Amino acid sequence: MPLLLTSIMKYIAGAFDIRLYATVYALASNFAKQISVFIFSSVAGKLYDVIGYQHTYVIMGIVVFVITLFAAFALKKEDPVQAGEVAADSGDVSAVKKE
Repeated sequence: MPLLLTSIMKYIAGAFDIRLYATVYALASNFAKQISVFIFSSVAGKLYDVIGYQHTYVIMGIVVFVITLFAAFALKKEDPVQAGEVAADSGDVSAVKKE
């Protein structure tokens, strides 16, 4: 769970204005978590009854893998200024900060 929370926080910090960070995190992640628990538990319970335990987890693993692939290619890259890669007054992305 900590890796999931860290990745959600990192994405929100990079994709949204930093002043909206806490609000977006509280509303979006909690809403998405509650909806996904409701949907997955309903579907998993029905699949347990119909096809059994082992096949249910294979199907759920495939669904999670497809969603992960979609997210890897569809999510927006973070803003280089918010990520600290470039200075705020410089519009040149090649001016990467050396640390």
